[in-house]
Amino acid sequence: MEIFRSVLIIFGLTCVLAVIPEPENYTKEKAKERAVRDATIGPTCYNCQSISDPMQCSSTKQCAIDEYCYAEVNAAGAPGQTSYNLGCKKVLTCAALSGGTIPVVGKRHENARSIDSNRKRQTMAECNRCCSSNNCNNKLCHIDSPNAPNPTVPGSSSTYVRLVGGGNPYEGRAEVFHSNVWGTICDDYWTPEDAAVICGMLGYSREGSVSVPNHGFGSAPSFAHIWMDNVTCSGFENNIDQCQFAGWGIHDCRHGEDSGIECSSASSEDNIIFVLDINRGGAIYRMNLHTLSYVQIPINRLYTPTAIDYEATEGRIYFVDPRLQQIVSVHFSGTDIRELKQLDSNADLEKIEVDPLNRILFYADTGNNQIASLRLDGTNFKVVIGSGLDEPRDVVLDPRKQQVFWSDWGSTPKIEKANYDGTGRTTIANTNLKWPNGMAIDFDANKLYFVDAGTDKIEVMGLGGENRQTIYTETGSHFFALSLYQQYIYYTDWTKHTVMRINKDGTGATPVGPRGFRELADIRIHKYGYGLPGVATHAPLVIDESHMFVRFIGTGQHNEGLVEVYVNGVWGTICDDGWTNTDAGVICSMMGFSSQNAIAYGNATYGSDTDVPIYLDEVNCQGGETHIAQCTLPQGWALHDCDHNEDAGVKCQYDPNTLNNFILSADGYMQEIYRMDMETGSYSAIPNQNVFNPVAIDFDPKTRKVFYSDVKLSQLRSTNLDGTGMKVLKQLGYAATPDGIAVDSSRQRLYYTDYGNELVAYLDLGSLTLTNVTTTDIHNPRGITLDTQNQVIYWTDWGSSPKIEKVNYDGTGRMLLANETLKYPNGIVLDTSTGKLIFCDAGTNKIESMNTDGSQRQVVFEDAGAHFYGIDVDGTYIYFSDWNKDGVMKINKDGTHELPIGPPVFGKVTRSILGFKDRYCTTGNIGISRCKIGGPKCYSCSNIADPSQCTQTTQCHVDEYCKESVVPGSQPQKFNLGCEKLMTCAGLDSGIIIGKRHENTRSIDGNRKRQTNSNCNRCCSSHLCNNNLCKADNPAVIPTVPGNHQTYARLSGGANSYMGRVEVYHSGFWGSICDDDWTGVNAGVICGMLGYSREGSVGVSGAAFGSAPSTAHIWMDNVNCTGYENNIDECHFNGWGNHDCSHGEDSGVECSSASPEDNMIFLLDINGDGLIYRMDLYTQSYVRIPINRLYTPTAIDYNPIEGRIYFVDGRLKQLASMHFTGDDIRELKQLDTNADLEKIEVDPINRRLFYADTGNNQIGSLSLDGSDFRIIVNSGLGEPRDVVSDPRNRIIYWSDWGSSPKIEKANYDGTGRIVVVSSDLKWPNGMAIDFDENKLYFVDAGTDKIESTDLNGGSRHTIYTETGSHFFAISIFQQYLYYTDWTEHSVMRINKDGTGRTHVGAATFRELADIRVHKYGYGLPGVVTPSPIVIDESHMFVTLVGRGGHNEGTVQVFVNGVWGTICDDHWGDVDAGVICHMLGFGREHAVAVSGALYGTSQTTPIFLDEVACSGAETHIAQCQLPQGWSIHDCKHDEDAGVKCQYNPSQIRTSIITTDSKRSEIYRLDMETGSFVAIPNFNISNPIAIGFDSSQKTIYYSDVRLHQLRSTNIDGSGMSIVKQLNGGVPDGLAIDEKNRLLFYTDYARELVAVMNLDGSSERNVTTTGISNPRGIALDTTNRIIYWTDWGSSPKIEKSGYDGTGRQAIVTTDLSLPNAVVLDTNTGKLIFADAGTNKIESVNTDGTGRQVIFEDTGAHFFGLDVDQTYIYFSDWNKEGILRINKDGTHEVNIGPPSFGRMNGIKIING
Repeated sequence: MEIFRSVLIIFGLTCVLAVIPEPENYTKEKAKERAVRDATIGPTCYNCQSISDPMQCSSTKQCAIDEYCYAEVNAAGAPGQTSYNLGCKKVLTCAALSGGTIPVVGKRHENARSIDSNRKRQTMAECNRCCSSNNCNNKLCHIDSPNAPNPTVPGSSSTYVRLVGGGNPYEGRAEVFHSNVWGTICDDYWTPEDAAVICGMLGYSREGSVSVPNHGFGSAPSFAHIWMDNVTCSGFENNIDQCQFAGWGIHDCRHGEDSGIECSSASSEDNIIFVLDINRGGAIYRMNLHTLSYVQIPINRLYTPTAIDYEATEGRIYFVDPRLQQIVSVHFSGTDIRELKQLDSNADLEKIEVDPLNRILFYADTGNNQIASLRLDGTNFKVVIGSGLDEPRDVVLDPRKQQVFWSDWGSTPKIEKANYDGTGRTTIANTNLKWPNGMAIDFDANKLYFVDAGTDKIEVMGLGGENRQTIYTETGSHFFALSLYQQYIYYTDWTKHTVMRINKDGTGATPVGPRGFRELADIRIHKYGYGLPGVATHAPLVIDESHMFVRFIGTGQHNEGLVEVYVNGVWGTICDDGWTNTDAGVICSMMGFSSQNAIAYGNATYGSDTDVPIYLDEVNCQGGETHIAQCTLPQGWALHDCDHNEDAGVKCQYDPNTLNNFILSADGYMQEIYRMDMETGSYSAIPNQNVFNPVAIDFDPKTRKVFYSDVKLSQLRSTNLDGTGMKVLKQLGYAATPDGIAVDSSRQRLYYTDYGNELVAYLDLGSLTLTNVTTTDIHNPRGITLDTQNQVIYWTDWGSSPKIEKVNYDGTGRMLLANETLKYPNGIVLDTSTGKLIFCDAGTNKIESMNTDGSQRQVVFEDAGAHFYGIDVDGTYIYFSDWNKDGVMKINKDGTHELPIGPPVFGKVTRSILGFKDRYCTTGNIGISRCKIGGPKCYSCSNIADPSQCTQTTQCHVDEYCKESVVPGSQPQKFNLGCEKLMTCAGLDSGIIIGKRHENTRSIDGNRKRQTNSNCNRCCSSHLCNNNLCKADNPAVIPTVPGNHQTYARLSGGANSYMGRVEVYHSGFWGSICDDDWTGVNAGVICGMLGYSREGSVGVSGAAFGSAPSTAHIWMDNVNCTGYENNIDECHFNGWGNHDCSHGEDSGVECSSASPEDNMIFLLDINGDGLIYRMDLYTQSYVRIPINRLYTPTAIDYNPIEGRIYFVDGRLKQLASMHFTGDDIRELKQLDTNADLEKIEVDPINRRLFYADTGNNQIGSLSLDGSDFRIIVNSGLGEPRDVVSDPRNRIIYWSDWGSSPKIEKANYDGTGRIVVVSSDLKWPNGMAIDFDENKLYFVDAGTDKIESTDLNGGSRHTIYTETGSHFFAISIFQQYLYYTDWTEHSVMRINKDGTGRTHVGAATFRELADIRVHKYGYGLPGVVTPSPIVIDESHMFVTLVGRGGHNEGTVQVFVNGVWGTICDDHWGDVDAGVICHMLGFGREHAVAVSGALYGTSQTTPIFLDEVACSGAETHIAQCQLPQGWSIHDCKHDEDAGVKCQYNPSQIRTSIITTDSKRSEIYRLDMETGSFVAIPNFNISNPIAIGFDSSQKTIYYSDVRLHQLRSTNIDGSGMSIVKQLNGGVPDGLAIDEKNRLLFYTDYARELVAVMNLDGSSERNVTTTGISNPRGIALDTTNRIIYWTDWGSSPKIEKSGYDGTGRQAIVTTDLSLPNAVVLDTNTGKLIFADAGTNKIESVNTDGTGRQVIFEDTGAHFFGLDVDQTYIYFSDWNKEGILRINKDGTHEVNIGPPSFGRMNGIKIING
């Protein structure tokens, strides 16, 4: 692509890049030379003095190279009036500041060593701070305070950047926001200077920026923009758009070349906006206040924040997680998460506020109606206000006076304040309030600002409530949070999708930064000083000894190694400058060793760690310190002049008898045993030999031996503390799984539990003999502890009835202690100081205590997000391991004050001292019922009214399946559940239907007598058949009671809903399956759980669908299924979480796509960008249906006849449909801008779609193809919500939230309107009709009820009430009601009588807005489950691929969004003729080609076999298909092809188009939409296209090769018409009569003309033209029309000779692309990719009107015939058509192209 030169022009406050073509000899090298030359001058700065509003400054000044831009408060301003100075200021070197000659930052000089030894290095604090900031380059440093504000005026730019895909906020793929769309930067010539500009925009230091090419942080989606290419920055630019680059959207790249950056993490968090988007899973963003660019702060996916605040002194974000009911803090980098307080189950915290001066946090708790506080370390919890509150919302603080202010939504809305201790409570506002939300205090003016979401106002008053006034009112807003900065108020409004800003006087309301947020719930601006004295911005590293640790790594032993320090969640090294034995002694003390005789090592003696920062240099310890942070650090943290070859090490003296107060932990994931100092949390690994999966661990203080088990090797082992003397004490049997051990030191016995052999035993440590203690009635024993004084053993048991038991050493006196409310009891310990047992449960998420007889059981601690494993206790604390926090934690014995012991960086710590590894069913162990080889275990009940109440089970035989059936004649219905025999298809039909044909198949084929028994075909494509087994009856319901599972499966990362990475839901968390021994049989079980056919399932290894996040569980390994299991947890595997894998071994599956969509729940989660899920009704496993990211569904319904999902896109204002696979999206209707569709309903029988439009207050309908739009009801509506239909009687029902809530009904045409329900309603939401019982069920989010009535409103009955719920949608299946409740995170189900409420499936959704249960028959006659292939000719196409020409090749058929082939069985010339007809060739002389002559397509399905056409068909779908769609007995070496006769004069009317992404030119048949590629020679980037009908010649441009070309329709005769010199010909047009070719040249900024042979080229116009694009001709009047993208977009015209030039459209344009003259109407029609509109205008510029608008479109090419307008859309990857009035948009051909550009109709 042509390189451009960029010139910076200043228009007022806006920086604009003018893109000007370079001379022909311009090169990238010269661009770099220019960058170097430009680097000799400084930046252009705003230049104003004593100005009250910096945004009003328009004067600029060119600064020198040693100057920088500044903006500061004018110290000489008038009292009480703040003003500002802006301009250039001198920078100096650090040496000039400190009086020396050696720079502080930078690689040291040769004499640095002597300076180091004398510790005289200049360390001036101001200079250090400066030189780590982003205002210093080349060792330059500001002379003034670094606290000066950034000179960029907030919000003045329209180009923003963000980072995506990084592991922390400092790195990621660079994305640029331009023209309201995010896009990437190509990595061509991507350098650290370019990266530095991005880092600067994000508020980070530019120093040390790293450029990362080749999609190092992942590729953007294929349809995303690539905005910039060939970027060349000097490094000084304030915005990336000030750098030189090729021009917006001009590139020659793919997303595999997306660029990324790594910024320095050593930057202070100043001038930052922190925002929280609760509609994106609680995403926290860090936005630069001045550039408005941002990054997401990545935190552990365990957490879902809903309220935040920022504490500047520590640099920590505090947040609330309502799901876990916790208050938590995290470093601003997203690391070092600390849980401060576990809240009670009623808590509902709306907002929190941090006081950094008094070190306290306050919160408003709506659930408990109280205001409470605690210290920032989680201690000293107090309820400050506990009465007189109704619904407290926000809370803000005045640290100066120690006062708290809060807003209250209650029955009498008010704002109050009180002292921190609750005294002095005063109401300061209680009138004219409704929903007072966010507040903020202006400490300078002593004012309180607040917003009210009910009155739609922003107000201000004094801190006592005086002088209240309204600043701003916006009707229809939903104000939520606000924050203050200088003279501005920043606020969030849920009707907007960005940060908003307004002046404090109420003027200048404006959006700030890019759009794209969803529901901003919190906004916190951080600026130096907090507005209060004593609060300074923290250093990049916050020194908090309690959360700083050290470790040894490298080539040393447990007492020596390379030293690393853990700070703010990141490990770093120490430089060896001045590193002494005294310094080393402090490290040894932290590690639990003696500080005596410590030896310091330098020069990376134990190796180096180049992947981490260097934290410390010039360390100077005195020897008395207990922590390295207490030593003197002259350089400061993270400031150094070292390389990693100077990493410091230590060797400590080891004496096992002096090691005390430590924790031993086994880490099965990391395959390590650690010793951790209890006081400091620092640790070292104990060297081990061949440890694979250590689980249980104990310590004998008498012998100083460590005992542990390795469950993978089935061994009991011992070792010394230094790792020497390792001994295998006992090799247990193969099935043994010693999950728990406990040592009796006095008797020298090692007691253990054996999960695999189901026993408790002990090993005599002298004789090494084994003795069983108990082997009966024990199932899955786990943890174990001893009372050595009384010789009693206690253990936990996971069995089918979990329990805790005890027994004497000799096996007598066995006693059950607990067997209720247990799930996965793990660790257990006897607290000898209290005489109580303490145990933890990974299923209930609780730590509990009880007496040794089982009495006085009580909960000590509960954490909904935990996975407790090991546990131990001392005199004061309880210590435990938590798999979800990757470390060891401690709490007080009363359950308060949870703290980590050591860093959260471990794998799966099984325990400190004691521990148990999760293991379920090992290979070879057949003693556990769920692991037995055979058929499934089924529910077994007879004549039961409610299948969900069946509890009795039976073990089925290998050739049986589970069945549920209705008892014949039962009224009311009753059910039988049990085992049913399977039989082969041959038993039904005397032959195998599915499978490779027999030898005699050909003769059977010839007579077309292949058996096609429909019942057997349906069976053998279902998931109940294996190895050609088929049930004798129609497919039966799977008897699993819906909702009773706890193990579910889902697919992630696949390109469609049939493939992806397998994830399993267990113990409340999703995790992956390791690919060890992963097979197609295993995959078949997963596919069956998802409702797909098991037949043909493929197991995929090696994380082929991407790896799960590193923090995710790996739940299963060595899975071994028979194929008959109903659930993956019935297969053999190592046990839950027991593995030896990394996520690079995540397994995946590919399921057969030929499966009917029956027994499915379709779900829509609007809190995840409108995600649609397909859940199996019985297994509750699900897949996400992947759709084009352009769309964001907000309401759905499913049409089972077509197998299509219909949905609303609230952002694009469209109704659309798609196949249930996510393919073949069709837009049905473009809605008006006021439309707000809450719900839609599909009537599949009458083929109508109905919707409720809250925005226009109407009920509308249209046909399912988008035609016949009607408004049915448009009066008397207040706020219509849901709509349901009764297809039998053609009646619709709708709910209405208006001032008089009601439910109404009417006929389909709007007549017969009747109110069905009008009393005792508040917010009636979802409805559903029970066609069997003729009832209407509905939910009300205001009354918290589920109710039913008959279809006329009679017999109204309340079924269920739940206070505090938020019911939304409802659907019916059999005797169940399925519904969504926004206070829950799963599907909910209840019986129709209101009993049996339960969760269904995994509780991991966010905001389920729609639920649609689909079952065979829809409950109505005439509706059947579709075949997997839906036959719709208008959306089925063919093409030719392979080695043929444009008229020959392998045939592929496009069905439901997928391409497939045709088998050549009986493929004849008559059949081939139908294909040729569809492609626009003649039928005559078509030749059928067999045997994959043109090549095969192994990755596509085979759709057709035994095709039998008569010859009269116009579409292949009209031919006879005896086999049916997708049923065949072929391989791809039988792929069929055709050769069509080519005669250019006989080609039917077609569209020709260029595809720049695939470097192709296509011809599409206008009638069928089928297409062929026109063979081309060395084509690179085709854009514009035209056609000479007289010569049947195609003309096109190639902008990368700078050429105009011509070719025949068959691709022959290619000729270069003109080689342009650097030109970018984006548009061309042909005048056939005068034999002329006109073109626009974007790069050279001209319109030119030449003869069709390329001769006589001349310019038409070259002045006043910037970026010309599309071009059209009026050949009769010899007039040219063209579009221009320039700084002032326009459409112009002139004569052929350039005279009579006139601008005809100059307003409301953005990126005008194509233009065409409609000769039928005499109007110009043009498309604009920026405004997303297609418009028409008279040729003189009058009569302009919008024809069509699509906010999700990127229009490019355009043409017109007598009836239709045709256009290409980059975002829909195809060509579309609309009527000339803008109605009825349809695809022409499949939406499966790359990037369609110019289009041209050629008439046949």
